[in-house]
Amino acid sequence: MRERHRYDTDETVEQSAAAPTLYKEEPSAAHLPHCLDIRGAARYLDVSPFFVRTLIVNSRIGYLKAGHKYIVPVAELKAFVERERKESS
Repeated sequence: MRERHRYDTDETVEQSAAAPTLYKEEPSAAHLPHCLDIRGAARYLDVSPFFVRTLIVNSRIGYLKAGHKYIVPVAELKAFVERERKESS
């Protein structure tokens, strides 16, 4: 019997008396990391990684540099969305 994954459903995995019961969960704010790499930031904003790099180069979002990687705090992404939000007329 294979090990259960937290996203497995009861239909696909056999139930074992000793195995803990884990169910599929939707990601919530509690599961969201504090910082994302460029690809993660792009997925968060639903844009391309190129656009995230452009935001970084033009200093429109804050970032951290860890070696050769750019790390973007989620708080910066949320602030960017709030700044760019346009109210409908």
